[in-house]
Amino acid sequence: MNENHRRASERASRGHNSLVEAMHRLEAALASPAPGREAEWAAHVLQDLETLLSVVQALREAVEGPGGLYEQVTETRPEASLRTMYLRDSNRYLADHARLLVEETERIARGEAAAFMAVRTHAAELLKELRQQQAREVDLVFETFQRDIGSSE
Repeated sequence: MNENHRRASERASRGHNSLVEAMHRLEAALASPAPGREAEWAAHVLQDLETLLSVVQALREAVEGPGGLYEQVTETRPEASLRTMYLRDSNRYLADHARLLVEETERIARGEAAAFMAVRTHAAELLKELRQQQAREVDLVFETFQRDIGSSE
C-alpha cells in the first residue's frame, strides 16, 4: 500500500470510528422515554441527529474528496469505479435521509407534531443503512488494499 492509499484509508477509518460513536449516542437518545415529554425528548434526539449528520458529511468529504478513499480505490482498481459510484450515490441518499429526519424531529421539538415513534422507526432505518454502507466500504478497501478500516468497536 502506498502512502496515499494509507492516508486515505486512515482518514476513512477515523471517519468510521466517529460515525459509530455518533450512532451509539443517537441510539441511546432514541431509547430514552418520550411519552408525555415529546418536545424535550425530540430536542435531545435532535442534538445527536445533528451530530450524526455532521459526521456523515465529514466522512463523505473524506472518502469522496480529492485524494480520498474512492479516488484511491478507482486508481488502484479501475474495475471498481461502478462500486464507488454506487457508494457515492448511497452517501448522498444517507445524508438526505438524515436531513429529513432532522426536519421531522425539529417539528416535534417545536411542538408541531408528536409522532416520536415515527422518528424512532425512521432513525432505526437510517442507522441500519449506515451500517450497511460502512460494511460495503470496509469490504471494498479490504479487497483493494488488504487493509481493514472497520471500527474497533
